[in-house]
Amino acid sequence: MKINKINIVLALLSSSLFTYAQYDIPVTLKGKIINPNSDSIIIKNGWGEEFHTIEVDKNGQFESEFEIGEGYYSFFDKKEQSTIYLGEDYQLEITLKTDSFDESINYTGYGAEANNYLAAKALMREKWGLKNYYGYFCKLSETDFLHLTDSIYSVSMNLLIESNIKDERFLKLEKNSIENERIRKIDMYPGTYKYFTGTSPELSETFPNPYKNFPVNDPSLIDAPGFLSAVVGLASFERDSTEYKKAGDYTLYVLQSLNQKVTNNKVRVEAMHYFCKSRLTGSKKMDECFSLYQAIETDPSRLKLIKDKYLARKKTQKGASSPPFVYEDLNGQVVTNEDLKGKLLYIDLWATWCGPCLREIPYFDTLQEAFKNQEITFLSVCQNDTKERWQKMVKTKELKGLHLYAEGDGGQFYKDYQVDGIPRYILLDAEGKIIDSDAKRPSNPLLKAELAELLK
Repeated sequence: MKINKINIVLALLSSSLFTYAQYDIPVTLKGKIINPNSDSIIIKNGWGEEFHTIEVDKNGQFESEFEIGEGYYSFFDKKEQSTIYLGEDYQLEITLKTDSFDESINYTGYGAEANNYLAAKALMREKWGLKNYYGYFCKLSETDFLHLTDSIYSVSMNLLIESNIKDERFLKLEKNSIENERIRKIDMYPGTYKYFTGTSPELSETFPNPYKNFPVNDPSLIDAPGFLSAVVGLASFERDSTEYKKAGDYTLYVLQSLNQKVTNNKVRVEAMHYFCKSRLTGSKKMDECFSLYQAIETDPSRLKLIKDKYLARKKTQKGASSPPFVYEDLNGQVVTNEDLKGKLLYIDLWATWCGPCLREIPYFDTLQEAFKNQEITFLSVCQNDTKERWQKMVKTKELKGLHLYAEGDGGQFYKDYQVDGIPRYILLDAEGKIIDSDAKRPSNPLLKAELAELLK
């Protein structure tokens, strides 16, 4: 799959593949790549963390024996990637052609059944296209939505059953993964339907509870794709309004709820770690959240990872000087943060492939029109995208405001702000100091009032 496709899945569906195994298992990977894209292959997880690098010779051949935690990874040739499952004593031989990466990848050897299934699953999902994209299925009526969701679930289960996989652990994880995808769709449907249509769906009395019978306290499912995401979903499903209001912050409420609702300690710790990796630094009550996480985490290396994120984000809290940036505009001219001091600065971090980003554009345009000729600059920074797509969209859509392009992952500015997902908005004062490092979206009606007050 192309990298931008992978990023869409990660950003929008939160169904990325992780491995949380606490032990190492021996595996062997070897094979041949026709017309290799690079001189190495990287085995990494859904967070982008690299676990092992394998050299590829000039003929495209490679071979490596190594130890790794059992679970799901990405097989990445620095241009494209495919999901791979590594189990104990797996000895896989891989062949593929780079001009037809997904279609040609094939596995033989011990563990081949599981990985050929994953390759077939990826092709099947590509054929579904937009039908398996929330921007499509969350606009459907309840009847059509449930019919499509159940159909995708049935087809997915049938593919798994027909693959004759011998690895019982993998089978259990995959079955749960398919269940988790269905859970997420049903959970997100009411709110996302309202987001797209502007009205709440009139759900029938038989609309399913997504978390009914969900095995929240089964630690053997921790490695299953979407399991920890579903645990987090359960923690915030049917919120206790009194407790939520008391917490006063979504991230804090979820952590408190996980602490209370998840009775298995291993699942609780893993779910809180998973959640904190992406959501801790977006909390308005980050100190309380970190204290709660710190009290239950026993792994020093994992605690350090979250603590480093926590301390780094402290540097971008209200009143701190904003980290600098240096990006190019549409004309190739360099623009820095210093150039934009003297006015309020509202920054939109986006990409052309990001659906939620694009849906904010009409609100963004309206906002800019409302504050036309006032002491505020509206800046959009595009990253993790191609310069050509960015230029084309800005020009053809006649997007308003100042537009800059950030090469690759956006560099240090994005790292300093710990941008884990887009769209993301940042509000700075005229001196370049941070007012809000995770500001309200243009579609939030409270933003206009906030800006008006700041401009008095």
